[in-house]
Amino acid sequence: MITGKWFPPGARPDEAALIWEETFGSADGSIRVRDNLARVACLRDDCGQCVAAVRLYYADGAYWIDSLAVRECARGQGYGDLLIRMALDMALTHGARAIRLESPRGCAAFFQRYGFYNIDDIDIIEGVSADSAASIQRASLIQMEAMAGDVRLSCAASRSASARGYGAPAQTIRAQYNPQGE
Repeated sequence: MITGKWFPPGARPDEAALIWEETFGSADGSIRVRDNLARVACLRDDCGQCVAAVRLYYADGAYWIDSLAVRECARGQGYGDLLIRMALDMALTHGARAIRLESPRGCAAFFQRYGFYNIDDIDIIEGVSADSAASIQRASLIQMEAMAGDVRLSCAASRSASARGYGAPAQTIRAQYNPQGE
């Protein structure tokens, strides 16, 4: 059975840091996970191995989805879909009006399925060598946003994840909250 767990704000789960180090490089995950206001979620596969992690925090009037990562060996199996739906559900349950993230340009279509749209291009950080992988990846980032009323938790990817038992069907998740408060 696939299991997911939200850690309390300020928790520093080593399993998430390991996934982020594997996915983004050693500097990213271990620094970001130390934010005392952030919540971290991890997913475990059928064998109990942590295969995906995401970070959610509130800043500048919006909830931010950060460091969404799936181990290479587990990609294409619906973990990213489940993780983004978990993060969106958590943000909306806590009254989010806007949800933002930064994404490599090549991943934009994945997030657009959930109602995100491009709001800004992000430039290379000054002082970073153009030869480093981090600066190349950073150069192609875009900032995306979804307003609470536009968030879509049911999409083609959700169907496949639900069919494999990765959580409640999208319709059930959608019924657990009303982002408009009506």
